[in-house]
Amino acid sequence: MRNNQIQKLLILLVFLVSCGTQKSKDYSNVSGSMVVDWNSSNERVVPKIEEKATQSGLYGPVASEEPTQVISNDTVVPMALILGPGGYRALGYLSLLKELKLRNEKPHLLMGHGMGAIVASYFAFGYKSDYIEWKFFKFTKKAKDLEIYSEAWLEVVREVLIDDLLGKKIEEGRLTLMIPVFSKKLGKVTYLKRGQLTEALMANVDLLDHISSEYEPAFYQEILSPQALTDLGIGKVMVVNLLKDGINWKKGRGLLNGYFQKTSQLLDEVQFKEKVIMEYSLGRYPLDDLSGVADLLYKSKELSRKKISEYILSKNKTENANQN
Repeated sequence: MRNNQIQKLLILLVFLVSCGTQKSKDYSNVSGSMVVDWNSSNERVVPKIEEKATQSGLYGPVASEEPTQVISNDTVVPMALILGPGGYRALGYLSLLKELKLRNEKPHLLMGHGMGAIVASYFAFGYKSDYIEWKFFKFTKKAKDLEIYSEAWLEVVREVLIDDLLGKKIEEGRLTLMIPVFSKKLGKVTYLKRGQLTEALMANVDLLDHISSEYEPAFYQEILSPQALTDLGIGKVMVVNLLKDGINWKKGRGLLNGYFQKTSQLLDEVQFKEKVIMEYSLGRYPLDDLSGVADLLYKSKELSRKKISEYILSKNKTENANQN
C-alpha cells in the first residue's frame, strides 16, 4: 500500500514538473498557438505576389499582367494598414492590431515605417499580438540602457527583436506586406514587395546610417505611394500617426528630431482617394524612453478601442447610405 502511494506521488510530481516546464517555455520556437489563423486554408490573402518583372521602377513582383484587384468581392473596398514611425511609441500598435483582430477588421495589405515596419512584418507573418508584445518586452530588457538608433542598439534589434524574421522573404507573409525604403542606387523611395525582409527592416531603423546597406529609411521623405497601392487594387488606406500630439526625446539629437518633424508633416499631408487617419495622443511619451512602457500600453489600449469603434461606426453608416 505504501509503495502504491509513493508511486502515485511520483506520478503527480512528474505531472506538476511537466506543467511548470510548459509555462516557462521559451517562445523562440513558436507553435501554431502563437500564430493568427487568418484563413481556413493555407492560401495567402490576395493580392497574389508573383515572380514577375518590375513595373514603373518599383522593386519586386507585380500583380499578374494588368493590376489585379486584391479581393474578388466588389462590395468590399480593399484596405491597406500603414503604420507610421514613432520610436518606442510603436508599442502602441500592439493594442491596435489586437483590436482589429477582435473586430474581424482584417487589412488586405500591411505596410510600416521605422519600428512600425517591424510590427507590421510580425503581424503579416501571422504572429499574434500577444507574442509580438512578448518580443518587444524581451527587447526592452536588453535595450533599456542603450541609446536608441546606436550601433549597439541596432545589434539588439537584430538579435532579439527580429530574430524570428531572420532569413524570411517579404513575399512569404500570410498577409501581403510592403516595406518602404529609400534606395541609394535609384535615389528615390521604393516599395519592396519581395526580397530579404531583414535588410529592409534594419534599413528602416538605421536612422544614423551605421549599417552598410543600399537602403535608408523612407519615412521622412515619403509615407506612401498612391500609385503603388492602386496598382495592387487598394481602395482605402488606414494610416496610424503616433506623432500628431508632439515629438519629444529623453536624449534626442537634433538630426533625429528633424527627421520626425518632417515625418509628422508628411503624415498630415497624406493623399489618397479614401483614407482613414488614426491619430494617437501619445505626445507625453518620449520616442527614445522605455521607462513608461506599461503606461504607454494601457493608454494605447484605451485609444485603440475608442478609435476602432469610431471607425466601424463610420464605416457602417457609409455602407448603409450606399445601400439606400
